Amino acid sequence: MHEVQEALSDEFDGIECSVGPGPDLSQSPFRLDVPHLGRQITFVPDIAHLDEFDSSGLHRINLSKSSALFTDGYSSCCLELVLGRGRNWRDPLIKLFDRLYPNKWAFFVVELEQVRSQSHMHIP
Repeated sequence: MHEVQEALSDEFDGIECSVGPGPDLSQSPFRLDVPHLGRQITFVPDIAHLDEFDSSGLHRINLSKSSALFTDGYSSCCLELVLGRGRNWRDPLIKLFDRLYPNKWAFFVVELEQVRSQSHMHIP
């Protein structure tokens, strides 16, 4: 947690960082078809190649016209950030995760700004 807060400290006035179950994503303001990000998460960058992928028992979150994320939807741990006034969280976290986990990470972000929510994937 300290490393995340330190990485973001130059960009934001206030930072609250914790590990927790995250919000219920099926409720307002997110309204996804799945309550949690899940324990089993599979990112499919090109859904045109799903012929042999067994998605039974999984929820699908479409990320774009050609990509999707599949999850069991069970409660699990996620990094929860509440950020004060600031600019850019992506670049500092990308730099931190590149240093800590070279080529072995990806972000699935469910973001709430004001009352608008969005989800997206970031892969280094």
